Amino acid sequence: IMVFARNKKAESHLKTQFQDRQSKKVYIAEVMGHVQQDQGIIDLAIVPDTEHPPYQKTLQAGKTGGKSALTHYRVLERRENSTLVELSPETGRTHQLRVHMLALGHAILGDEFYGDAEVIKAKPRLCLHAQSLSLTHPYSGKSLFFSSKHPFTE
Repeated sequence: IMVFARNKKAESHLKTQFQDRQSKKVYIAEVMGHVQQDQGIIDLAIVPDTEHPPYQKTLQAGKTGGKSALTHYRVLERRENSTLVELSPETGRTHQLRVHMLALGHAILGDEFYGDAEVIKAKPRLCLHAQSLSLTHPYSGKSLFFSSKHPFTE
């Protein structure tokens, strides 16, 4: 799901919704291995990896700085060597979902950016899908909901 503004006023309104966390986003990802907990919250700040730009990384425990990042996850299905998860970010940091899942030890399959050779080889594309988006129309104020079924069937 992608959203494009048709003019500057609409763009400004949409950007404000995302910045003020008024929009709701749900993603589906297929990740390496079996996520143990059925659901949880990943609350790890994210900082640029200055040694490897443009990569991002989670902030080490006890360190200050970075941008707060919060992701809710829920296991949908455990497969033979992977897990299908629903991811709901409260914040919208660069590469947040990829970095948070990697921090849990479950890289997103097909991730050529953050995955190792096994993760990259596992799927021909990044297995991260924007499943739904809720926001408010910039002019009418009407609530809008968009959805798209994920393609990660076995």
